Amino acid sequence: MSRNQKDTLSPSIFPPPRPRGLQHTLNWASGSGFGLIVRIEKLRPFVALCARLVLGSIMLLHGWAKVVHPGSLHGFAMFVAHLGMPGWLGYVAAFTELLSGAALILGLFTPIAAAGIAIDMAVAILRVHLHHGLTGSGGFEFPLSLLALALVLLADGPGWLAIDRIVFRAS
Repeated sequence: MSRNQKDTLSPSIFPPPRPRGLQHTLNWASGSGFGLIVRIEKLRPFVALCARLVLGSIMLLHGWAKVVHPGSLHGFAMFVAHLGMPGWLGYVAAFTELLSGAALILGLFTPIAAAGIAIDMAVAILRVHLHHGLTGSGGFEFPLSLLALALVLLADGPGWLAIDRIVFRAS
């Protein structure tokens, strides 16, 4: 094998030696190492949109079932009273779920809606689901997931396609 053939084969067979030390760390941090993180970071508004739509849909349906069906709103208020809380909080919780769910789908008043849902789910976990354990019948894994989604929206904002971004645009 001639020297020219060896030179043309070596880059594809043997990668160039990696730099070591601080320069290697700096190259990695500014180059391909954080490139993936930067690309993922650009997806945050899309992820917030997904979280908003999922949480909003679930809460809207749960609130709808409590508010619209005959007798269910009063029944839910009596259930809340049976838990040792004032019965009127049942009405507050049902309408919080319905209205906050609709607001999240639209992306309107996202921090207020997400805070209301977070409080609603925290109370549901502590007063209804906690004694059932994390998983199983009546467990708190589902309300905990909804609480986590609400906290993500509180921390990250409404994401893409939100009325909040249009109406409350910073000047």
